[in-house]
Amino acid sequence: MIEEILLLHHTHTDIGYTHEQPIVWELNRQFIADALEQIDQTADWDAPSRPIWTCEVTGTLRYWLRRASPAQIERFRHAVQAGRMSACAMPYNLTPMVGVPQFIRSLATLSELRSALGLKLDVALNHDVNGLPWTMILLLLDAGVEMVIMGINVHFGAFPLHRPLFFRWVGPDGRSIIALNGEHYGMFQRYARLNERSLDAMAEGIAAYLHKLESQRYPHRFAYLSLTHYSFWDNNPPYPAAFELIRQWNAEGRTPRIRFVTPDELLARAKAMDLPAYAGDWTDYWNFGAGSSAHETRLAHQARAHLYAADVLAMQQRASRDDALAAVTDEAYAALNLWDEHTWGAYCSISDADRDTTLAGWHHKAKTAYQARSLAHYVLTEQLEALADNPRHAATTDGLVVINPTPFLRRDYIPMAKAMLEGKYDHLSSTAHRLMEYRELLERGEWQDATWIGPIDVPAYGYVKLPMSAIKAHDTPITRETEALDGVIESGAHRLEFDPHTGAVTALIDRRSGANFVAADSPWPMLGLIHETADSDANSTHLGRDVMLQLDYGQFQEHSFCADWPARRTPEQAESVRVIVQPHRAGLEVRVTLPGARAVRRIWLHGHRGEIAVEITVHKDDVRTPDALYMALPLNLRNWRATFDTMGTPTQLDDEQLPGCCRDWVTVSGYVDVHTDALGLTLACPDAPLVMVGDFNFGKRQLTLNHDQPPLLLAWLLNNYWTTNFRASQPGILHFRYEIATHHGFDPVEAARVAAFARHPLMAHPAVQVAAPESGALIDVKGQGVVVAACQRLEDGVLVWLQNVTPELHIVKLRLPQLQVVKASSCDTLGRPTGPLPVEDGAATVIVPARGIVGVRL
Repeated sequence: MIEEILLLHHTHTDIGYTHEQPIVWELNRQFIADALEQIDQTADWDAPSRPIWTCEVTGTLRYWLRRASPAQIERFRHAVQAGRMSACAMPYNLTPMVGVPQFIRSLATLSELRSALGLKLDVALNHDVNGLPWTMILLLLDAGVEMVIMGINVHFGAFPLHRPLFFRWVGPDGRSIIALNGEHYGMFQRYARLNERSLDAMAEGIAAYLHKLESQRYPHRFAYLSLTHYSFWDNNPPYPAAFELIRQWNAEGRTPRIRFVTPDELLARAKAMDLPAYAGDWTDYWNFGAGSSAHETRLAHQARAHLYAADVLAMQQRASRDDALAAVTDEAYAALNLWDEHTWGAYCSISDADRDTTLAGWHHKAKTAYQARSLAHYVLTEQLEALADNPRHAATTDGLVVINPTPFLRRDYIPMAKAMLEGKYDHLSSTAHRLMEYRELLERGEWQDATWIGPIDVPAYGYVKLPMSAIKAHDTPITRETEALDGVIESGAHRLEFDPHTGAVTALIDRRSGANFVAADSPWPMLGLIHETADSDANSTHLGRDVMLQLDYGQFQEHSFCADWPARRTPEQAESVRVIVQPHRAGLEVRVTLPGARAVRRIWLHGHRGEIAVEITVHKDDVRTPDALYMALPLNLRNWRATFDTMGTPTQLDDEQLPGCCRDWVTVSGYVDVHTDALGLTLACPDAPLVMVGDFNFGKRQLTLNHDQPPLLLAWLLNNYWTTNFRASQPGILHFRYEIATHHGFDPVEAARVAAFARHPLMAHPAVQVAAPESGALIDVKGQGVVVAACQRLEDGVLVWLQNVTPELHIVKLRLPQLQVVKASSCDTLGRPTGPLPVEDGAATVIVPARGIVGVRL
């Protein structure tokens, strides 16, 4: 028998869904003030009926704290001490695009909030979103967080296992965190029919819910639900009418008793339970919405990469000339976190895309990606200037500094403006900060007066400095190792065969193994673009999307997908085909048309490395009916398996996912790899993180995948399938990059290398004075399979987080060649020392568990 219902009362933080984003911030500030008033007004109520307010995320709580008076802060602390006010530890309700460095920095605020407000913050809560990367378990545990509560929204989503369910969620290193797979947030007001303002209606509604629990053999004597507000489910204030109904319910002795609780009380209950354990990634459904803003998603990924590179460069001996650079770095990460907050825009984004509120909401959201990108560019440029030891003004430059922030030695070419090589560049602090813009144009081949220099060898986490005389020697290649014949392009690693009239790739052969990776019987050409839409009524409520969704929150749905929605798919139609030969590579360029789009695709084979590069530029029309684009890779692999990385952790599709979470598509941090024991292909995704493995999977809600038949691997460039919140259309020019590597067996280290190189091309920066060639490393990790997941320069030291991407424990030596290391300790996610580490000859010895993350303070 259920003896009591435990209620967590909170606002659901949807930044930009119900109101424009600046208003949401101010409303959340008001909600805390309103909650404190309600706490005072109900102080003499019976204990179970006294409302407790929980701040769902720390982002809005910190906003309140920055504006609160000392008296307000003391009032909040008093409510915390009385058990009437609480908060949870996540910065926002997050997408799975979050990277390890930004998640670590977002959790750093827990120390401030614990100290300032007396909060425990030992429970993390994410509502709406359908999952979290299991890498987060490691970082949350090491931040003092013991439990995760999820309240999944089945609108275009689904939950794993069954709910409600308390269990131990086991992370990639074997450690576990308590997890509560709770009902969709705010369901108490729906189940209890609070809008009817009737205790009898409450009794009927609660009885129906308890019957549901009984039918699924729910094992506990209490039920847990969350309460927002019936009149306003998201960004809602406290709910005094509900408080009064609950007080009356308890006063009349009705059962089960209803009691407000803090997250800490739920944690205490869970600790006393004998919980089942489930290991695997909690793979999210919802993030397919990121495909509605492909341009901004690419910019945010670029910002992530540039901030990581800047953090690596901060390990140099020479300090930045900008004393505020650490604060600017924090601002960039904060903007990136807001981009990765789960709300993209207004509730009416699809039904009324031209409404002022929709447009304002999108511009506020998009600003976070642009803000992160701009500040990341600034921070990285300042670190490059420091590494080059450049003055702010110089009439000439003697050479270049080239950086490689990845964990792997790299040999590659770099595009350069001829004017710079010819000394026609005046170096100013202003011109230095224009170079990021120029690099983008050079990398896409859009700079008219450009050349390629190289190959240049750059150490892992390192740099080289080259005088112009040494650079000019690389301008003309000695040998050409790629060939382009009629219908064939070859390099040392691959042979690409194609139809000279349509550009359709007919064979992709690994010359080292002789394997052809193209599934010959597939109707979809290798690396071809495919448009997808729905055969539906374009004038329906959601402009044709209605056939994809069947949603009824009152029916205890497990999901809302329509697996048999009527899809119509159209392959690209070629307009022109040509072969391009450059000093170090040969490429196939195909210009194509698709419904609602034109595109240019270039496939590059390189003479000096084995990866195949794919560059796609899409000219997108304003299409508001269902609209998606894919790049197809029909693979000649039977009995295949797949691995994708999520926050750097290699994760096996199917085998290392929680039962019932998303298998139809995944959000990758860097790559997806499809393989057998003998062969495989790695697809690195530096710009667009969405992929499908097996087939066109949208809406299927598959509980397992068919691994027997040759898989269709799909890079999901863009879509507008959501019926709310996300963009209805994204007209304009969109750019995408992918890198492909073929291999004879999956190796997580090699896959990480392919992804890192795709994410971080070699980057050159002018150096005013270079007397002679010089190279060096800023971080040195001696040991296999361990990479730097994040690092941070402090005023009194350095923090480095090492991540083991392999299934074996490794002992590594960590050095900072330009900084003197005399002592070291392990540390938690918040940078707090947890134990001394041995240091010998400037190197700290660190034990990194299999697929674990270890913090080091130097």
